[in-house]
Amino acid sequence: MIGFSPVILTIPGQPFTAQRVYTQWDSNGDPNQPDVTTTVTIARDTQGRIHYESSLTPGIVEVIVSDPIAQLSFRYVSGQPASVQLVASNCTQQTATSASASQPPATNALAATPPPIPASPTPTQQDLGTQTMQGALAYGQQQTRYLTGPSGLVTIQTVKWFAPTLGLNLLETSQYTGQANHTITTQQLQLGDPDPSLFTLPSGFTLPTPATNCGPQLTASQPNNLE
Repeated sequence: MIGFSPVILTIPGQPFTAQRVYTQWDSNGDPNQPDVTTTVTIARDTQGRIHYESSLTPGIVEVIVSDPIAQLSFRYVSGQPASVQLVASNCTQQTATSASASQPPATNALAATPPPIPASPTPTQQDLGTQTMQGALAYGQQQTRYLTGPSGLVTIQTVKWFAPTLGLNLLETSQYTGQANHTITTQQLQLGDPDPSLFTLPSGFTLPTPATNCGPQLTASQPNNLE
């Protein structure tokens, strides 16, 4: 259905609830003294449904609930119930725009050739071994990528610690040359069924039965919520 980053896999029979802490600090700052810290909730129930909260913008938390059995997922911004989007993923065909219709008309004018961009160094990947995190065995991996642009070479280094028995990343750090750095840490992991309310829509919204439409939908029992 939906790919999550950091990873949470759909695994029936492996329920849990945990907190994820998003931290951000300046490229020249101290990761132990972050500029921004946001704590969110993640969970997976016995059926394999996933409640996923993330915060890529300080102060804004996006909530996604994915149901692999009903093949439905919905997302909304916490505190903004009118932002609900519902997606039926059991539809395999989408209406597509003709490629020819989206292309500009042919022209005989010679386009200006942009200056060549120097080739970036080859990405590297390094295994970091294993360590026990939140009571589970986690495998670490470091990836280093490079981007060459007008301002020069940008190095992107990402470290991920993944626990196969839990099916999720327990720690992920990203460092960018000249930009803010990020750490996403999974904490307070509790095994067992989570609060059922984590898998329900905000008040005033209902899921359609059955899901017959493709693509994003907004469905509400209160029409004013859609305005």
